[in-house]
Amino acid sequence: MKKTVLFFMLTLLLTITYWTNCFDGANTDTYGLSSNSEPLVFGTVYGGYASYVGRDYGLGWYVSYNGTEEPFLTDDDYVNGYGRKKQQIVVANTSETKNMYEPGRRIQFFHGMIREITKVEERGRHLYVSYDGEDVLSDEEGGNLLYTRLFAEDGHQKIISGIRTTYRSSLGIQGHVFRVISRLVPINQVEDVAKFLCALLTGCVATAICWLLWQKYGRMLAVIFYAVFWLSPLVIAFGSNTYWLEGVLFLPILLGLWMSMNIHNRKRRIFGYILTFVVIAGKSMCGYEYMTVVMMSLLVFMLTDFVVAVAGRKEKNQKILLIRTIFFVGVAALLGFGMVLLAHGYLRGEGDLARGLMDIYQNDVLRRTLGGSASVISVLLSYFNFSNSIYVSQIVQGIDASLFPVLALVSFLLLILGIREKRMGWDVAGLYVWMFLTSISWFVLGKSHSAVHPFLNFILWYFGYIQMMFYVIFRYIWSRICEQRRM
Repeated sequence: MKKTVLFFMLTLLLTITYWTNCFDGANTDTYGLSSNSEPLVFGTVYGGYASYVGRDYGLGWYVSYNGTEEPFLTDDDYVNGYGRKKQQIVVANTSETKNMYEPGRRIQFFHGMIREITKVEERGRHLYVSYDGEDVLSDEEGGNLLYTRLFAEDGHQKIISGIRTTYRSSLGIQGHVFRVISRLVPINQVEDVAKFLCALLTGCVATAICWLLWQKYGRMLAVIFYAVFWLSPLVIAFGSNTYWLEGVLFLPILLGLWMSMNIHNRKRRIFGYILTFVVIAGKSMCGYEYMTVVMMSLLVFMLTDFVVAVAGRKEKNQKILLIRTIFFVGVAALLGFGMVLLAHGYLRGEGDLARGLMDIYQNDVLRRTLGGSASVISVLLSYFNFSNSIYVSQIVQGIDASLFPVLALVSFLLLILGIREKRMGWDVAGLYVWMFLTSISWFVLGKSHSAVHPFLNFILWYFGYIQMMFYVIFRYIWSRICEQRRM
């Protein structure tokens, strides 16, 4: 019971941190991540009454016919398109809005209120739409006019109020999921509910990772992982993001750790292979970004166990079991990725699989991986300089980002020294090296994407390497302190 309560409290703390961004509450855009990515998700939600281009894709941008090129009218009589004293709204005067707004039709405002249109007037670039009712709605009460919905006189037939264009670089399953959720909650609450669910998923996965680390490697490593998950500005910024789905990104770490702890149980190994297929397929349906890091995260702990087995000269059967398990996990991951790629290719080619796969290769694979003029070395070196991330100034709260290369060098030197002095074992060395290689894999193999997205891709250091960097430093210092106490 105590363990259950502890797990719940740790998860709750992370969930609240990710959902509210409590360490940086003024930063409502979470370092630009929200405005750069989430319109793709909520374009699907708000495009429920839009004409579609490519309906089968789950992500896209919603463009309201009400007007997006300039802010809604604000003057002495109107604020954000709402009349201050009149029961009236002002939208762009276009051929589309003329067809939308007709007397007798119903307007459903973003916050749920429904009013009947009584009069429509054209005045230059604006359309003045009067509605019935005794009260005058303010912009705070009605909500953003971009997301008004219109119905015919019968109150049921939907009127097309915008257009949704599609993001074709992935299947975008998260858009479909949140679109289903939008049918279960008021439309003006969808973003808050979706962000909370994402924060909850990330909090659960991160806590579970720390929980299993405590069981396998001890308290110090688990506490450091948790502290980084809790105090990192970038982890927090990604934590509730509905496009990046950080919980999904971290899920392979949890699965790989669980499999390494259950490798001698045949039934659990087989179940792990199935879960690997599902997890990688799910991530691939959300998007292909960081796939090298995601796949290597599955193998980090088993590869570390293999290093320990070789260094410790353990039984041959143990090494064979590890090699076989790593192989089948890799096969399951590739099958999950390949299945989604084939489905995406079929959709992209509009039924022509070969044409779709070639289109994906030319327009997505090359754009994200080895295309572009930047060299692998220059891209890799740029990610040792956190100042290239224009949004983040701290590795974790209280530790300046400029210290990252220094801490990386210090931790590497202390790791070598710790192994020579037998303060650390091959398990620490294995985790440190494999997590470093996992983090840089996308910087190398996805170097084109990394070259143009430094404000995003610094998150990859938090797939274990930054945690191990702090762990090596703290463990070495603690070992020396304990040694001095014994003298």
